[in-house]
Amino acid sequence: MGKAKRQHPSRLVGKQVPTVDVFITYCGEERDVLLDTVQATIALDYPRDRYRVIVLDDSVSDELKAEIHGMGQGIGNVYYSSRGSRPKTHTKAGNINHGLKYVQSLAGGASEMVALLDVDMIPSPDWLRACMPHILTDPKVALVSPPQRHYNMPNGDPLGQSLHFVFDIMEPLKNTTNAAWCTGSGFVVRRRALDEIHGIPEESINEDIMTSFYLTAAGWNIVYVPEDLQWGLVPTKIMSHVKLQKRTCAGIISIATGAWNPRSKMMSTKEKYNALFPAFALTFAVVVNMASFVILPYLLWTGAPLVAYTTEAQLRRLVVLFLL
Repeated sequence: MGKAKRQHPSRLVGKQVPTVDVFITYCGEERDVLLDTVQATIALDYPRDRYRVIVLDDSVSDELKAEIHGMGQGIGNVYYSSRGSRPKTHTKAGNINHGLKYVQSLAGGASEMVALLDVDMIPSPDWLRACMPHILTDPKVALVSPPQRHYNMPNGDPLGQSLHFVFDIMEPLKNTTNAAWCTGSGFVVRRRALDEIHGIPEESINEDIMTSFYLTAAGWNIVYVPEDLQWGLVPTKIMSHVKLQKRTCAGIISIATGAWNPRSKMMSTKEKYNALFPAFALTFAVVVNMASFVILPYLLWTGAPLVAYTTEAQLRRLVVLFLL
């Protein structure tokens, strides 16, 4: 691993740029949301003959296939592909791996880089030009990943859907130690690096974090770019939010188990325990929350202090530590 450094905004200029296969994964979400993302990707500030837009459809829709082909008429760099049957497991990872095979059959074969957008993530016009310098200036960088932002965020973010702690605190800190994780959408990765780890790992539904582990285990670096380069949607209904959180929790557990399967032998013991940490943190949080349902009512009923302290100075220190 090389010395970590802070990332500063850069832009790749000119027409001599790497070729890119941009995957947009789809699994039956609202059609208009997908088409908005496709249209924005077609309009990128990037030479049209240097990138391809590939919609990977796991809903197996003939209507969508016709729409995508219609959008690509006269453009030449828009493609549609489907695995042919709707999968039940490892949906996103398997869909991406299908795309990696599919582009090899296109004229010119696979591109130098692979980029991925979630169905609702609209990229800024300079998305690719902003990510590329961080890869091209360091041959050990495999993947560059920006934060996910949202254009329908409720005022005040009452449910914490912005993931502010992850994108504005944790990832920048991890970036300084070459320990950044892929953020799941908007990333750009070297095709050669993906081939080296045999594609996107399907051992976990959090394929982005497992990909990060496998790349770093293979000796590659990952860079987090703290620029707002993509904008998507947060769930607008409570049950949709709960479903997303359940999936996230299940993904964290699957990371812990996936890190110990036969394919993960490339990971060091230290990296495997690093994969276990989020699961331990989640379990601890669940235990503490469950305990609070018993402890807090008991303290309120007995009149015992909610914060244990003996002097006002001690209380002030505890408040300061809590705010930190």
